[in-house]
Amino acid sequence: MKKEDCYFLGKITRKHGLKGNVIIKLDTDQPELYNKLEGIFVEVNGLLVPFFAEKQQWGNDNSKIVTFKNSSEQLVEQSIGKNVFFHFLLCLNFQEINFIITKSLGMKSEKKMVNLAETL
Repeated sequence: MKKEDCYFLGKITRKHGLKGNVIIKLDTDQPELYNKLEGIFVEVNGLLVPFFAEKQQWGNDNSKIVTFKNSSEQLVEQSIGKNVFFHFLLCLNFQEINFIITKSLGMKSEKKMVNLAETL
């Protein structure tokens, strides 16, 4: 996965509790679009590494508390301070994809949205 194919979501800011949770501070004006993130990419040494959420809940101030599948204490420690990205085609439903495409390209017509989404 290339960074150019993804959108910057935020940053892993710190650990939360003792069970391997991390806090991801979302860099967005519309956090409600990210209610259910199944997969994200964490930037490690310039590469995007996939991580899959086992559990997640909203924290304070546009942040999510996330537990990654198969995470370890070492993995959690190494992820702190790392940038988080997502590929919207893999993480969101079709309606949310249409909204993002429309917003980012300034499109007005639903027909154009569907045609663009089909070409991706």
